[in-house]
Amino acid sequence: MKDLLELRRKSAEDLAVTYGLYELEFSDERNDALAQELRDAIEKAFDQQDEDGSVEYDLCATSVFAANMCIASRALDEYDPIFARDCIHSALDSGQFLMAAIDKLGLLSGKDTEGVTTEDKQTIVFAFSELMRTDIEIRNAYDHSMMAGMPQKMSRQKKYKLITDFLSNDELYGELSDMLVLTAIAVLLDEEDNATSKTRKTIMDKLSYFADSTIDGELLAEDKGLYMLSYRTIIDALNMVLQKDKEKREGGDSNLIKVIEYNVIDNRKHMSDEEIKEIQDRITKYENKLKSFE
Repeated sequence: MKDLLELRRKSAEDLAVTYGLYELEFSDERNDALAQELRDAIEKAFDQQDEDGSVEYDLCATSVFAANMCIASRALDEYDPIFARDCIHSALDSGQFLMAAIDKLGLLSGKDTEGVTTEDKQTIVFAFSELMRTDIEIRNAYDHSMMAGMPQKMSRQKKYKLITDFLSNDELYGELSDMLVLTAIAVLLDEEDNATSKTRKTIMDKLSYFADSTIDGELLAEDKGLYMLSYRTIIDALNMVLQKDKEKREGGDSNLIKVIEYNVIDNRKHMSDEEIKEIQDRITKYENKLKSFE
């Protein structure tokens, strides 16, 4: 995963910081040079945020900023925990701006909203997918008391899920894009499964659809890195499903297994042999696709 993220970081210039932060987060070894490079980029980004939490009063720019700050708060925590805490403060400020904008624009009404693009909606889903992952870790650091903080945190989480559930529909992603892959990383590779089953299923289904539609040899060179990363994301997500089932069989995690590709919460003791084989076959298929591009 790390090598593919690095490859995409070097080719997707507009999202180089985002991919770099994921690269750092997924790395098993320290990378002080990359961490410093990203820290410098994040410091410059701080200057772009207005007092209301927005970046240039723009939905897309603010959403990417919020997502980057969430990832940075995790990826840079090992290198500079105080700086990482500042990142989550900024992410929450941008999240508040975005939630207010969504309410004002009526984005959850289901009606066409003038001036709001598909790209805007995609980046919003990415931002709130990351906020779901990151805000869940917050204790009292950003509220004055336990009594005041917990209800506010739960209210935010509920809103995050409502927004991603409503906006992440089948029509949102018309092609394989960086934003779909980034959202898949945020949603499908989250070990805590903070997103709802509906959101996970939508993202997995769309990512798999575009991955399955690829005919080898027809891709431009600059697109191959994105497809390779999509294959790796699917493989890792499916392996996570199998690992959780294994832990359930061995009496590990007592939580219900959330089977992302079927949109069900599995109340049985474990998945059936047929379901496991189906997932294993899908993993093999995408591993073969990945090898064909290497």
